[in-house]
Amino acid sequence: MQASDCKYVEQFLEKILVERNATLNTISSYRTDLRLLSAFFKNKGLQNASKEDLYGYIANLRAQQLSNATIRRKIATFRQFFSFLYSEKISSSNPAQTLELPKKTLVLPRYLTKEEVLSLLTFLETGQPTTLRLYTILEILYSSGMRVSELINLKISDIRPLLNGQQHIIITGKGRKERILPFSKKAIQVLRLYLTSYQSNSPWLFPGAGRKDRPISRQRLGQLLKELALKCNIDPKRISPHVIRHSFATHLLDNGMDIKVVQDLLGHAQITTTQIYTHISQNKLRKEIESKHPLSLKKIGQTPSSEK
Repeated sequence: MQASDCKYVEQFLEKILVERNATLNTISSYRTDLRLLSAFFKNKGLQNASKEDLYGYIANLRAQQLSNATIRRKIATFRQFFSFLYSEKISSSNPAQTLELPKKTLVLPRYLTKEEVLSLLTFLETGQPTTLRLYTILEILYSSGMRVSELINLKISDIRPLLNGQQHIIITGKGRKERILPFSKKAIQVLRLYLTSYQSNSPWLFPGAGRKDRPISRQRLGQLLKELALKCNIDPKRISPHVIRHSFATHLLDNGMDIKVVQDLLGHAQITTTQIYTHISQNKLRKEIESKHPLSLKKIGQTPSSEK
């Protein structure tokens, strides 16, 4: 990245960090988007980019077969950044102003069945030190539905209320918004068991291997879940920490929980984000009807048997 590009990007990131209270994950994502854009323009300089340059870059993203959701997110970053350059009089125009967002595509979240989640938990329910950490992680994820970023950033101090008789904690999630997360009695029980064998002076609830000053990484947690899935005869491609969150939401809605409550538990700002899980339940309902309804079972051209 050119020195000037680097300077303007960092000024922009500092502005949204202060004015919008953006999370570190958001800052990191924006920085990556703009670094890649700068590399594409080579020595031109972001402040000199034209509308045609941006359209060329977006065409390049499409050629990489990136999803509409990823391209939408990048365009949103560019809109904000070039608006910043224009408002600060660094650029004489805003080339991103007329960029159109690709249409949203409905992609149903992947999830595990209740039986599959139970098989994972049952496999880990040995009390052995080798499985206790992952068992605790899985119990927390499935009982609370928290995001993986929220889980790996948990500190010992965050869960002290659970050890003092409460059945919920308050976490700061996406957009630095606080929300209450209840824990099941089973999750609290497993958490207590985990802490009795906790032999680290790290502040993190789940410290990284060999790095007590850092929490476990997303990548390592994902790898552990895939290894567990293989042992339970579940396709490892179907599992990730986020899939456990999807499973949590889907199973609650299947059991009749009000969608507004699920929205609050997941920390969704818009209920439309939560409503995608109702599509899963509707799809399951349709398949259930097709497999059980007498007219669905009847072959084409077959006449119903006469009443006796």
